[in-house]
Amino acid sequence: MVAPSALALILPAGMPLATALMIVNQRHVDWLVITPTPNPKEGDAATLIAVAELKQSNVSVVGALAGVTVTIIRIFPDRTAHWQSDPVVPKHTDDYRGTDETGTVAPPPTNQLRVINAALYYADDPPDLVAATSTLALAGRYHLRINIGQRRSDSRIATAEALPTPETNEDLPLFISVSSKGQYVVFDAPMHHLSLPPSGDSQTIQFSLTANQVIDDLPLWINVYYNWTLLQTLELHFKITPVESDLPEPLLARVSYSRTAGFADLASIRPKQISCTLTGDGEFYRMSVAWPAEGTSTRREQRGLNVVLPINAASLSNEILQARNTLYDITWQPSYRQGTRGKLAERRESLYQLAVVGNRLYAALFAPSGATAEQAASLAALRAWLETISAEQSLPALQIIHQGMPSGVPWGLLYPEPVNDPNSVDLSKFWGCRYRLEIMTTQLAQNAQQAPSAQQQLQIGGGTYNFRVPIADSVVDVTQQHRAALQTWSASRGNVTLDLREAGDKTSLGPLFSQSDIVYMYCHGHTAKTPDDTSDWVAKFRDQMARLDEGVRSKYSDLLSLSQKEYQPSDPNSSDSWLKWNQSLLPLRLLSQWGLKLERKPLVILNMCESAQVLPTLSSGFIPFFSQLGARGILGTECPMLAPFAAAFGQKLIERLGLGEAMGDILPALRRYFIEEERNPLGLAYTYYGDADAKV
Repeated sequence: MVAPSALALILPAGMPLATALMIVNQRHVDWLVITPTPNPKEGDAATLIAVAELKQSNVSVVGALAGVTVTIIRIFPDRTAHWQSDPVVPKHTDDYRGTDETGTVAPPPTNQLRVINAALYYADDPPDLVAATSTLALAGRYHLRINIGQRRSDSRIATAEALPTPETNEDLPLFISVSSKGQYVVFDAPMHHLSLPPSGDSQTIQFSLTANQVIDDLPLWINVYYNWTLLQTLELHFKITPVESDLPEPLLARVSYSRTAGFADLASIRPKQISCTLTGDGEFYRMSVAWPAEGTSTRREQRGLNVVLPINAASLSNEILQARNTLYDITWQPSYRQGTRGKLAERRESLYQLAVVGNRLYAALFAPSGATAEQAASLAALRAWLETISAEQSLPALQIIHQGMPSGVPWGLLYPEPVNDPNSVDLSKFWGCRYRLEIMTTQLAQNAQQAPSAQQQLQIGGGTYNFRVPIADSVVDVTQQHRAALQTWSASRGNVTLDLREAGDKTSLGPLFSQSDIVYMYCHGHTAKTPDDTSDWVAKFRDQMARLDEGVRSKYSDLLSLSQKEYQPSDPNSSDSWLKWNQSLLPLRLLSQWGLKLERKPLVILNMCESAQVLPTLSSGFIPFFSQLGARGILGTECPMLAPFAAAFGQKLIERLGLGEAMGDILPALRRYFIEEERNPLGLAYTYYGDADAKV
């Protein structure tokens, strides 16, 4: 006798033997349960038969075979079932949660691992499983079936990551969306709700789709959300051919994004109001968005959209470059170079310039001129929802996920309204002041899964460069002042260890980084250009230096040195990304070979100042470098920052992190503070990548 956990294929008693033999030869199963009716229910009695016995028989219909009477306890969409010998209390299909010896419902063991299962079936009656080694036929109709529970034999994902068991006695509402590249497949309804029980398997939901165009390799994405936070993305690949044919081997099927292992309690996830994923889709970008409502609609399946944005990579890069150029020009305003406090006129003009480029970037993403009527309607609904939550809530939370994008987007600069009057700019409408932004990559999502264990001392480690800035009639050592302020603060706390160095090498950086909760870089820096960047930052830097009065320019000895020496084309460092501490030049190519580890999964603050070229690229540079080392979050700037402002911003940031505040709450507050109290908008130049709930 086999164990009750074995899967058996369901066949009705009236099925002819020849038909049954043809089916079992295709399904590769060892056991059958023969049912009196074609559509049995869980709790029904059935007859258990071995496939080997079926193949040796000569009966006319399978119901004539003798076997063991069993009870069906779980029915799966692929017409397989779990069974047991003793009768059980009938239960609702797709809601099995185990039974005890008395027949009452009981939860399975608490250590049961549940994964997301995804299987593709033909749209037949009854449906048959599409083999992983079969192509899809052009114009063919299929059902993509998804559930969460024990790993199923029909699932395309063999290595799915387990979801944690929620610490609740109530079902959790999840939201599932599907999308694909281009218009190669068409979904009847790309959004569905799934209820996750506290234990056991969920019900199965079904997405109906039609193969619309021939393609050799089509990615299909399944996004799973809770509280409008993306938990996992499953990526399945298919080939569509004029007629169905065999593949030499299954195409790729994997989990491409996962942020579940760190949520021991799914119910404790801080809700988001929008989750937006941007994915490269050939020359264009695909945007998948999920949100709690769409206008006045109450239909859950309408609470989101999947749309190919009619904006190509080059156009988007150009808008991003214009925004960064504007920020960079603002850093050269005389008042901002002298300190953190600006003049009212400078603030008004700077905010106006930023609102204009911020609105251009907003329009490129959410109101593109080349959108179809359907795209325009969907994006209009999204814009309406953004305005609704902004009016009803204080600092609503948005999640933005970059997948396969070479460059980051300065999301904090986005401004939703066109402006043509400097006096009409509303600082509260900049996204960096308006929303609690969580900007993630696949790697950062993995890093956020498990927070580090608490330790008695808050460890802050990193490096500095001695910035001497002309202020009034003297040259001020801003770095010395910044160090002194941080040391005073750390001493007053009593539980903070501050270790900011002027030099570093392979031997010393390993221990320094490995135990730090915050890695702080207040130094020069340089980011190598990427293919999508058409700017000439070094030329722009030299042009701005040339505009300074001779008396002022001569006081910037460190900047003149950089301009005259280290940025020369003959210097090999000019083609590499690097950090410049006071006594050490740290090229990225060396750092990446030193085997550094961030064992504490720290927050990394890249306060790189007075440099020619600093870019928050996602395909190369320091953001992907530190994320690959394990950082939970990385704060960088969209352009080189001024030393006085960087010191003031970094000081307040670290102090609030030391109080246990989350990055997602600190940054909007600091941006508003500096704009309102110091008349300085440069806080909008800081972009944070990582878990918005990250604390130290």
